[in-house]
Amino acid sequence: MFMALPRKIAAEFIGTFLLVFIGSMAVDTADSLTAVALAHGLTLLAMVYVIGPVSGCHINPAITISLMAIRKIRPGDGIAYIISQILGAIVAGYIHAAIIPYSTTYYGLTLPTDAIGFDEGLAMVVEAVATFALAFTVYIAGVSGKVNSSVSGLAIGLTLSTAILAIGPLTGASLNPARTLGPAVASMNFTAHWVYWLGPIVGALVGMSAARIVSGD
Repeated sequence: MFMALPRKIAAEFIGTFLLVFIGSMAVDTADSLTAVALAHGLTLLAMVYVIGPVSGCHINPAITISLMAIRKIRPGDGIAYIISQILGAIVAGYIHAAIIPYSTTYYGLTLPTDAIGFDEGLAMVVEAVATFALAFTVYIAGVSGKVNSSVSGLAIGLTLSTAILAIGPLTGASLNPARTLGPAVASMNFTAHWVYWLGPIVGALVGMSAARIVSGD
């Protein structure tokens, strides 16, 4: 068990790095919201199948925190996961900055938009609701064991893509504190940063709890 933890930490670092790097780069380079949504969703889909058997493919501090809360991961392992996710996100942010140093999007940073009047409180609620959907799907499709593992990545990845399509124009659609942290550190822009920690964490906690009730766990 002890020897397996370094492999899990490495998997979480790589998975988070790839999700944040590909997702944030798509914000800079893609020509449509659909392309941005697919970049995020397909990356998550792939990571579920690639590193899911190693670490469970959390690659999201909100998911790890919620799984710690329902005792699906030990606190020590969960903290190690979160540190690894944070480091992976920061490395992704800096590499993005090195590739596109004059990014006009703060390296793909998620921010409340004028569509919601730049309202941080409303943005937090929007992020919480969207992350609820993601965490609900993660538990049912990936944790409960009641869905065929061959379709778990598809279900989870599509949930992220559809969430981005729905709320991207409102908040940038993070659903993941690491996804926002990487670009924020690289750009040193922490505007409304609390939104993208509190919203996803609250949403994930409620989503996991609801999933346990629905699944009968």
